[in-house]
Amino acid sequence: MLIAIAWTGITNVVTAIPIYYVFFIAGQIMLGEWSGLPTYRDFRTQWHAALSPDLDWVGQAVAAAKLIFADWGLTMLVGSLPFAIGLGWIGYRLTYRFVVRYRRARAERIAKRRLRHSGA
Repeated sequence: MLIAIAWTGITNVVTAIPIYYVFFIAGQIMLGEWSGLPTYRDFRTQWHAALSPDLDWVGQAVAAAKLIFADWGLTMLVGSLPFAIGLGWIGYRLTYRFVVRYRRARAERIAKRRLRHSGA
């Protein structure tokens, strides 16, 4: 639950487009498409066009889904893998370390409490 809350805070409405751009560029490079990499401005412009206020919410949802899944889906998926694997591993290690320390401290507190109650 803790990790889900942290990642929800990181990938929100404000940060989604920059993160998607990093995934897209990483995916392009991993797929060997070095030429014609879009600038962040071009990438953002395509997003804003998909989310145009001229479209109703259904039109915006369809345009965004087409952009994410049909146009950029594979590239963004491939580009997100190193981040998912690397940051997932780091998150696991940090969480594991936290849980081990927490359990050790809890066991020590319980042992002290038992010692206190048995000696009284």
